Amino acid sequence: MSTRLLNWRQIAERINRSRSWIFAAVRARRFPPPLDLPDLPGRALWTEASISDWLDQQVAAAKARAEAGARTAPGSARPNAVRRERKTAGGQA
Repeated sequence: MSTRLLNWRQIAERINRSRSWIFAAVRARRFPPPLDLPDLPGRALWTEASISDWLDQQVAAAKARAEAGARTAPGSARPNAVRRERKTAGGQA
């Protein structure tokens, strides 16, 4: 069985994200890290299987949120609520 390797451009096209998003997500441990291949130093390559697994996890999480009745993106509703509470607590409307 052969393993297909993908570079960041192929991944960006597949997941509809930018290069900077991919590498920021890797640093934040929200995206699989690239392989460390000694024969290809300095190349950021991922296995197609690792990206497919990540996509499957994202789809499963989105379905779970939808079933739970969440209608907003993860993390987007709470920070706004916190900001409003801070403004109100400070006497500002």
